[in-house]
Amino acid sequence: MRAARLADRFQKLQPLPDLTGVKTVEQVQQLGDEYKVIGGVGPLSRTYPVRDRSGTIFACKEVLTEGLDPRALEAVTRAITLQMSLKHPFIVTPSDAFIDSRLGRLYMITQLVERSEAAYPGPTHDESFLKERTVWNVAAQIIDVLEYLHSDPLGTGPIIHGAISPTNVLITSEKRVYVTDCGVPTDIRTEMATTLRLVRPDDWCRAPEVLESHILTPKADVWSLGCLLYFLVFCKRPFYAQDRKEILMCIRRFEKPNPDIYHEKRMVDTLLETVSHSSMSPRLTITPSYLNRTCTQPIYSTALIELINSCMTIDYRARPSIPDLLRNPNVNEALTNVRRAFYPLPEHL
Repeated sequence: MRAARLADRFQKLQPLPDLTGVKTVEQVQQLGDEYKVIGGVGPLSRTYPVRDRSGTIFACKEVLTEGLDPRALEAVTRAITLQMSLKHPFIVTPSDAFIDSRLGRLYMITQLVERSEAAYPGPTHDESFLKERTVWNVAAQIIDVLEYLHSDPLGTGPIIHGAISPTNVLITSEKRVYVTDCGVPTDIRTEMATTLRLVRPDDWCRAPEVLESHILTPKADVWSLGCLLYFLVFCKRPFYAQDRKEILMCIRRFEKPNPDIYHEKRMVDTLLETVSHSSMSPRLTITPSYLNRTCTQPIYSTALIELINSCMTIDYRARPSIPDLLRNPNVNEALTNVRRAFYPLPEHL
């Protein structure tokens, strides 16, 4: 990877704190959320808009390389080189990358994707819930990306993303999906996890076999997809924990959404909303945690809830594969629609 300085070609479009000497997670946490751990390659990074000399605006991902040993740095640069070779309409691919060894920074330049915060659910407003068709379309676009990655697109073996999460899945206002931090093969991801020993904020989306035994197969991405869809549908994470050990405990105790109970709860909610306008003040306790909502939630179909449940099968050997998901008629229909809407060419790239 070539050496260069960011200031020689790009202008930062927002003020950023000086991070000279920052090397550890603890130091970064003292700065708030400015720096985050990226799921794709492991080390700490931040992303911000920059403008080149022609006036075009890009996104710049700045990665801390200071403090990384040579082996880890080589793994990062290999991963970015692979990312630059990927070609898919739903993948954010770096157009340029260079390293500034003087500052201990590596920079990746990509297209600027305007992520829509409204596309992600919130806990207090009905408008934050996505329509079911949107959820299916989001799922189909991610599945399309995973099919591409798992099909050995670069001739080096299947590529497992390993970090499908809200951090790495950007949804635009047009409900188009862009997946970031792709292109890290199994050996590099395992290498980075061992070298850096970081607990990442998207660990709640990681498959149990990855957290417990470092078994990384394409089906790990299917689990992560299930966690992301759960988040979109229920407006909350399936697991809340401080570390990987706690996440594994939560997974073992996880109560999958029951489609029958789910729809019964929605009928009860409708009744309570009607009664609440009278002088009565009914109280009802619902046991499943995924039903404890603070706002009105639209009814999603049994087919969608069952898709989430199948993706979140703890035993990865019994978990569906991406080809299995593509045989789902709802996924197939949604994929046809999104390819027609967003693909630059009539056929798969």
